[in-house]
Parts: sequence; C-alpha cells; structure tokens
Amino acid sequence: MSSTTGVGVRVLAVVVSVVLAGVASAQQRVASEAGALSVVTVAEGLQTPWGLAFLPDGRMLVTERPGRMRIVTADGLVSAPVEGLPNVHASGQGGLLDVV
Repeated sequence: MSSTTGVGVRVLAVVVSVVLAGVASAQQRVASEAGALSVVTVAEGLQTPWGLAFLPDGRMLVTERPGRMRIVTADGLVSAPVEGLPNVHASGQGGLLDVV
C-alpha cells in the first residue's frame, strides 16, 4: 500500500468514526491535508461506536464500547445487537474495541 493510500484510509477511518459518533450536525466541511472533506451523519443512537468494517454489500459492522456489535445499513438503519458475541467487560478505556 502506498503512503498516499495509507493516509487516505486513515483519514476515511477517522471521518467515519466521527460521523458514527454523531458529532457532526447535518453536514459539515472539514479541511485536511488530503483536501476538503464532507462529514455527514449516517447513523444515530449508537453508544460510543468504536470500530467498523464494511461488508461486501455496503452495510457496516459497528462495535460499541459497552460490548455490542450492530449492523448499519447505507440508509442509516441500525440493527438490534448482533447475538453470539462473547461477554465484554467495559471499563476505563477497555471494551469491545474493533472488528476486522
């Protein structure tokens, strides 16, 4: 992976994390080294979203720090928690942090 691609992936990951956290209002422009980015809220109601992975069909797996994983559709629908995950002890900076 080239350094430019690596930077782009990191920038995208940060932007998506901010979007999922609901920090951005309706739409906001953000400046970065890669150029101007538009931040758009794609889902609401998640509790401390921490990690995400895109599924082949465009949906996202999103982990929440308290130990839940949810599926978020392209139009922002958030599923009930995915069943079958191990118990997670969320305390301090620990919890369900990432999904690969």
